[in-house]
Amino acid sequence: MKTKWVVYLIIMLVITSFYSGCSFLPYGNITPVLGSTPPTTAKVEYLYTYDVNANDFEDDILTYSLLTFPEGMTIDSSTGVITWTPTKEQIGGNEVTVKVNDKWRWDAQAFLVTVSEIVLTSIEVIPSTMSLAEEDSNVINLIYLIVTANYDYGPSKTIALRNCTYESSNTDIAAVGHTGVISGIFNGSATITVSYTEGNVTKSDTVDITVIFDPVCDT
Repeated sequence: MKTKWVVYLIIMLVITSFYSGCSFLPYGNITPVLGSTPPTTAKVEYLYTYDVNANDFEDDILTYSLLTFPEGMTIDSSTGVITWTPTKEQIGGNEVTVKVNDKWRWDAQAFLVTVSEIVLTSIEVIPSTMSLAEEDSNVINLIYLIVTANYDYGPSKTIALRNCTYESSNTDIAAVGHTGVISGIFNGSATITVSYTEGNVTKSDTVDITVIFDPVCDT
């Protein structure tokens, strides 16, 4: 008689678990499903983040973990947030597999994160035009030139003038030193080309110079 009651109790528990979705038995538990889309690109030395999200019908407590991952990548087991700062050694494809489980069942998501270098896309030199009058035609202070480098990812940055190269279209009118100091030589117009190289990429911009110079003659 006692055995029949035990069997009856087990049957009722199984039936209850199917209809209620309770997680105290694995029979009625529904597998959590990973539904978020991972970012598949990253840049060297920039923080990569992915907020992994899973749907669970029973609202069970979920635990996140990494099964396959590159060196340095971590995941918050409670929130599912992945963080990683790639290095130059990790340029290329990096395999990642993330897992979520609700104690009884689990789901996994595999993807590839491609890491690349940040690429210089352009530079901007200001001012773009400059006039040199008689009283200041011999020296231009470095503060007049500001060179900004722009990239395909992340913020722009100001480049030190000593890291650029310079070329005048007419050195008889305007000359330029290796640190960006511009000198007016004679009346006329010239174009200064400013170039900056980073990695294997070189970008240039120009400054148009007008020299108005009236040398004092002996009488």
